[in-house]
Amino acid sequence: MTGRLVAAVVCLISGAAVAQTTIPGFELERLELNPGAQSSLVNDGGRILRDGGYRLSLAGHYERDPLLVYRGKVRLGSVVSDRVMAHLLGAYGIGDRFEVGAQIPVVAFQQGDDLSGASLTPPASAGLGTIQAYARVALLDELKDDPLSLAVGVGVGLPFGSAEALAQESGFAISPRVGLSHNFGPVIASADGAFVFRTVPTQLGDTEIGDALAAGLSVASTGRGFRAELDGRATIPFDGTSPDLELLAGVRYPVLKTVELYALGGPGFGSMPGSPVFRFVVGAALGNANHLARKAPPPSPPVDVCAPGQAQPIAECPALDKDGDGVKNVADACPEKAEDADGFEDADGCPDPDNDADGVLDAQDKCPIEAGQAQFDGCPPPDQDKDGILDADDQCPGVPGTPEKKGCPFLDEDKDGIEDAVDVCPKEAGPVENRGCPIKDTDEDTVPDHLDNCPNEKGDPKNQGCPKKVKQLVVITREKIVIKEKVYFATGKARVLPRSYKLLNQVAKVINEHPQIPHVLIEGHTDNRGSAELNRRLSQARADAVRDYLVHKGKVDPTRLSAIGYGPDRPAADNSTAKGREANRRVEFTVQEPAAPAQETFEVVPLVPTETPAPSPQQDGAPTK
Repeated sequence: MTGRLVAAVVCLISGAAVAQTTIPGFELERLELNPGAQSSLVNDGGRILRDGGYRLSLAGHYERDPLLVYRGKVRLGSVVSDRVMAHLLGAYGIGDRFEVGAQIPVVAFQQGDDLSGASLTPPASAGLGTIQAYARVALLDELKDDPLSLAVGVGVGLPFGSAEALAQESGFAISPRVGLSHNFGPVIASADGAFVFRTVPTQLGDTEIGDALAAGLSVASTGRGFRAELDGRATIPFDGTSPDLELLAGVRYPVLKTVELYALGGPGFGSMPGSPVFRFVVGAALGNANHLARKAPPPSPPVDVCAPGQAQPIAECPALDKDGDGVKNVADACPEKAEDADGFEDADGCPDPDNDADGVLDAQDKCPIEAGQAQFDGCPPPDQDKDGILDADDQCPGVPGTPEKKGCPFLDEDKDGIEDAVDVCPKEAGPVENRGCPIKDTDEDTVPDHLDNCPNEKGDPKNQGCPKKVKQLVVITREKIVIKEKVYFATGKARVLPRSYKLLNQVAKVINEHPQIPHVLIEGHTDNRGSAELNRRLSQARADAVRDYLVHKGKVDPTRLSAIGYGPDRPAADNSTAKGREANRRVEFTVQEPAAPAQETFEVVPLVPTETPAPSPQQDGAPTK
């Protein structure tokens, strides 16, 4: 067969057939269950029932497609597509060497495809099957101390049954057989073989149902409870046709002392009539278990197992001290391991090679009762300042500190809650919004010095604390120095135009008169027109130009200033509108805290004149393209 697990090929039809053809009667069934079931539910093996042992069993059996019909290589259909059978089995042990048994199969129901178009008469749907009788004799018996169990026997299939239901041997089917088994403890392995001799073979087209060799292998679990098994069966015809093979897996479970339920099933492989795609069997058995008993040896005289020279089992000798550690068995948690008597939990009788359970044996542990690490010889990792931060991770290992400061102390000399490292006025208490400096109003104009553009000159609060004669173009906030005008540059260049000098002079004055402003980042921005890389270079050059002006003209400490050009990368408005692009061309002054990097450095590449974009229709503001 090619990729199918159907079993039988019957070529009975000629190309010119017209009259209905009846398939010759023969025994279609290939499954023989083991009536005694001592080694396996299917294969004989080498074990038999003991003297007086019996087993009666009733099984239901379903098989799929055991008989197909072909014309050449073309499948016409299933003569028998579904078959349901019942098997009545019985076996009995005589002495310890003989077992007899019988099996009566009955076809309860079968059906197939409509093959009237192929001129085939369907078989009867029910009928009695071929009755089987068995006799076996045990030559070797593991239960009698033989190395394995070996049995020989013979089975006879009687020519009774329903030929119309394909359930009758044409003559006698005689099968001499041999089986052997060996118990490996949790499993028993078995093998058997039989020669099947049919006195009257049956011819089915090109296939002869005649003499054959049958063999089987089984592996089954042992015990008195749930058991499982795996069986393999092979039939090799002597007429040269292809052999068939079946694999069956089974389970069995005793529901009562004398009642067992079982089931098995599996696929078939081959092309012989009677080999199905798969079969499934369920059944129940009634029997006794005396075949499992081994004759008990005569009782031995009682022995004092606790006497010297005897086994002295711990459970039976509680008053002894098996390991000789001074703790009697009854109180010894480790009766076969001597206590190490090192002063640590010695009363339990167990050795404690690692008292503190830190993985470092006491012999090498410099802190044997304090859990530690191997790299510190069994002692805890060092923390000399006892701040809970190990010295390996402590940046100030000699001074207690906090995890937030990586082991260093939180220093706040003026006790204003602002760490000295970021406190602009570390010796004077002040609020966070004034970076740790006290809020003052030196000129008493109601504008606090940190927000007053003219902190030493009384002015108008509406003019950022300066006199009205000079309009203020700069507003101080905590995050930024906000400018009310643009910074203007020459078109396409990084040169600040004179019209912006007044604005930048005010920015410089604010920075110089407010030392609490630690650092200012000058940011250059553009819109998104033109080359992004060119815009970044232009914005960087213009930010640098503003910084240079504040340093050289405004006398601002250069360490308090840094410059960066972002180009179009940080828009403040929508670049899809002219108004948005105008807002994006800008210079911003961002106040940075001391913890921030002092200055980001960027390579300033000279502008290439040929790449300079056309001037914007708007005024050339900071930084524009």
